[in-house]
Amino acid sequence: MGGAAGFLIRPALDHKVKRVLSIVTDSQGMPRMSEVPVEETWVARVINSYSDRFEIFTTMQRGLMTNQLLVIAEELTLNYKPALTIMQLGIVDAIEQVTNPSVDEQLIPNTFHNNMYEFLFQMQGSTNALIGLAGPGKALVEAHAAMKDEIDRYNTVLMDLTKQWIPNNSFLDPYGSIPPDDYLVEDGVHLNSEGHRLVFEKVSAWLDTHV
Repeated sequence: MGGAAGFLIRPALDHKVKRVLSIVTDSQGMPRMSEVPVEETWVARVINSYSDRFEIFTTMQRGLMTNQLLVIAEELTLNYKPALTIMQLGIVDAIEQVTNPSVDEQLIPNTFHNNMYEFLFQMQGSTNALIGLAGPGKALVEAHAAMKDEIDRYNTVLMDLTKQWIPNNSFLDPYGSIPPDDYLVEDGVHLNSEGHRLVFEKVSAWLDTHV
C-alpha cells in the first residue's frame, strides 16, 4: 500500500463564514476502481451533502497508519483549526499486527492506542468522530483467522478512548450486526458501495447533531 497524504479542499460556494470539517481516512474512504466509484464513497457524499454548511478539508492516503497521525494533527491544528473531525483509521495497523510474524504481539495495539491518544490530545479544539473498523469479511478471515479478534480489540481501543474524552469524541459503529460480506468487497477488507452508504448514514446522523 502506498500513496501520498494531501489536503483536498472543497471550496465554499458563498462568502459566509463556515466552520471547518476535516476528514482523515485511509483507503476505506476512497474509491476502488470499478467496484466503488468516487461518487459512491462516503467522503464524496459528505462533501456533496454538507459543503453548504462546512468548509471541508480531506486527508486521504491508501495504507495510512496511525503512526502518521501526529504530523496530520499538527497540520490540522496549526493551519485548518477544524471544529469537527471525522477519522477512519486502524485497519492497516490491525492487518500488520496479524500478517507480520516479526511484530511483537502487543507492540502494535499499544502503539495504536498511544497514537490515537496523542492525536485526540492534540485535537482537543475539535469535536471528533472515530469510525469503527469494518469486518473482517470471509476472505480475510480465511487468510488470517485471528483478524476477527484483532479488529474487535482495535475497536475496543477506539471505544475506550472516546469514553475518556467525552464530550469531545464519539465512536461510530456503522455496521452493527450486519454480516461483513454484505458491506465489503471480495477481499474482505474494503467497503463496497453498501458499506460506504452505511458509513455515510452514520456520519450524517452525527454531523446533523453538530450543525
